[in-house]
Amino acid sequence: MYGKFTLFKKIIAVTACAAVICSAGTLCSTSGAELPSVTVSAANQKTDDGFEYQLRKDGTIAISKYYGNAGSVVIPSEINGIAVTEISNNAFYGSKTLKTLVIPEGVHTLGNAVFRGCDNFEKITIPDSVMNLHINIFDNSGANKLTLKTIIGKTGSAAQTFAQEYNVKFVKLTEPKNPASSVSLNKKSISIGQGESFNLSAGILPKGSDSALTWASTDSNVVTVKNGRITGAGVGTAAVSVTAENGKRAVCKVNVKKAPSTVRLEKARLSLGVGESFSLSSIIPSDSAAAVRTFRTSDSSVVKMTNTSWKASFKALKKGTAWVTVRLYNGREASCRITVTDSPKSVKLNKTAVSMGVGESFTLSSIIPSGTAAAARTFRTSNSSVVKMTNTNWTGKFKAVKTGVAYVTVRLWNGLEASCKVTVRNEPSGVRVSQTVMNMKSGQTSTLSSIIPSGSAAAVRTWRTSNSKIIKMTKTNWTGSFKAVGEGTAWVTVRLYNGAEASCRIVVKQQPYAKIYLSPSNQYKNLYAYGNTNECDQCNRIADAAKTALERCNFAVKKAPRLQDMYVSIKESNEWGADLHMPIHTNRVGPAGKTPGTMCMVYNKSAENLKYARPIYEAVQAVSPGTTDYGVIERPELAELNGTNMTAVYTEVDFHDDPSIAKWIIESPDVIGEALAKGVCKAYGVPYIAP
Repeated sequence: MYGKFTLFKKIIAVTACAAVICSAGTLCSTSGAELPSVTVSAANQKTDDGFEYQLRKDGTIAISKYYGNAGSVVIPSEINGIAVTEISNNAFYGSKTLKTLVIPEGVHTLGNAVFRGCDNFEKITIPDSVMNLHINIFDNSGANKLTLKTIIGKTGSAAQTFAQEYNVKFVKLTEPKNPASSVSLNKKSISIGQGESFNLSAGILPKGSDSALTWASTDSNVVTVKNGRITGAGVGTAAVSVTAENGKRAVCKVNVKKAPSTVRLEKARLSLGVGESFSLSSIIPSDSAAAVRTFRTSDSSVVKMTNTSWKASFKALKKGTAWVTVRLYNGREASCRITVTDSPKSVKLNKTAVSMGVGESFTLSSIIPSGTAAAARTFRTSNSSVVKMTNTNWTGKFKAVKTGVAYVTVRLWNGLEASCKVTVRNEPSGVRVSQTVMNMKSGQTSTLSSIIPSGSAAAVRTWRTSNSKIIKMTKTNWTGSFKAVGEGTAWVTVRLYNGAEASCRIVVKQQPYAKIYLSPSNQYKNLYAYGNTNECDQCNRIADAAKTALERCNFAVKKAPRLQDMYVSIKESNEWGADLHMPIHTNRVGPAGKTPGTMCMVYNKSAENLKYARPIYEAVQAVSPGTTDYGVIERPELAELNGTNMTAVYTEVDFHDDPSIAKWIIESPDVIGEALAKGVCKAYGVPYIAP
């Protein structure tokens, strides 16, 4: 017996009465001596710094397991404000990393085999609150095996007695004169990159405390610590703790991620006005970390750094260019080019007034004079119950909340401001377009407008096409402007912010290949040898058939009215801007005694005239009964050849004073008209479309 302390020795007896483990986990020896109870009443919970614990029935805490791998460990004096009074059975069982342990005052019970298998355990500090010490705490194998080299404790304590009993060096505990009442860290949690180091600083109260601090990591494979400097060893999560001798401690949770492979700044280029301040953030891959990010400027006379850690803050001093660069611990860098120009003398918004519907969102942009800069532009509303800001930096985004009037104002860093009057009206119940059906030619452009009920508003009206290969939108806000680019049918639709829509059906036909003017004969006195008819009537029938065929083949066609004077037709053709002028006549033998056949006449046989005359002649001659090959003939004296501004091809369709041919002409206007169309199509190099 040593005063009030009782020393238990393990009784080793090689008898049939083997030691049995009681249900509470205590060791019942054959001598009848019972080891301290470690009974607890709740499931295990964990701390960040490597301890599992349970709540005892008496309301205190028992440390049930240490799952960290620190070499130096200090048992906490309390967890979540609850005192730690016990270290339970097998708490450090099998730890190969434990070398030193400090048990704080207040812990009074050590369970069985707490340190069994701790082959590298060399030094322990035991308070005098631990009154019962026994060999089974360190080894219950029956071998009385101890690896301890030093026990630190108070003179006259159970710790000293135990040390003497088992020939372990005893060192008198030097207690701090001003023990710690609390310990804190500058970080409660931190993410670092693999290979990165960071300095944790510990705070201790009261000021001037001489308590020694012990640093520990729960997993040195993840993070190591030395005097507060942590280093990421491997990807994972661990806790770093700092503990005073009396068990007061603080813990930082450390998440070690991959070393960043890249880094970038949120802006690669930036323009500032002289005197303006700005901040830049750096961005790394999401699966990596870098706790330390240092910034520098390439020219401090242009851009002066005001903060160089984690986030870059700087100020533009004078006009010029400088680069602000971030550097990570592993050497990765990124830069932003800063251009400093004059500070703005004015600012305006892209709209001075806007009407919106309730529930609608809108964006305003600010404009400053050319040659000036302002990177920071903040927006505010005069009445957030009417207009609520949703973005207040650079662009002003806001939402109409209820009917009324509010002002949205932009403010530059130098105090300059501009405002827009926002009038909020009722939400529109519907929308309609200015036209619901439209016909267009390929290449044409057009515009639709949208109409909403009176008393409502919609600042944003977006337009779309159902087929951009037929209709291509050229303007899609407020008014819908578009261009016909292909044949077919498409719908142009306007949509309001609340989903209301209206559409216009647009049919696009191909742009005509050319403009053809048909000038049928007005010679009603030229009688046919068959059928009691005349040249004027039959040539008009042929021209009508030719007009139908040519329009089917995508030509624009104008036909002179029956009996119209040819000089009027010449003028009309010129004013219309025809590409090809086509007089249509039938011939007669006359005194020269010509034989039947078709002919085409031109002003002269230029290449341009022959380009159109030959295909037309060949097509009509191919269907004519007359066999004489007159071909293309020059007739510069004819008014419809010399008075027109464009190419003119004058066709004489065979001879009407031959009864059989006259009969054929009367019966074949469609055949002749289609032949004329075939010749024109061939001349223009476009496909002929049959009826």
